[in-house]
Amino acid sequence: MACSGLADHAGFGRNRDMQGIWLPSWLYRFLPLIYLVCGTVMLFVFGEDTIGRLSGLLLYAAALLIWVLRLQARVRTPPREP
Repeated sequence: MACSGLADHAGFGRNRDMQGIWLPSWLYRFLPLIYLVCGTVMLFVFGEDTIGRLSGLLLYAAALLIWVLRLQARVRTPPREP
């Protein structure tokens, strides 16, 4: 294997299932909410500056993107049999 770098460590190029996630499950579940809270804090604390607004909006966009991707994954994945 000639190139072993970030792609091997970060789980890129692997199967797109849960094997590549290295976060604790509680953090993984609450990540969009954490992004929303941090975005709100950025808007309230640094909202007068352009960088504060931009940071807050980018955190909101990240939270929305995570929710949309998770919703799409749930819709595409067939239900598991008990």
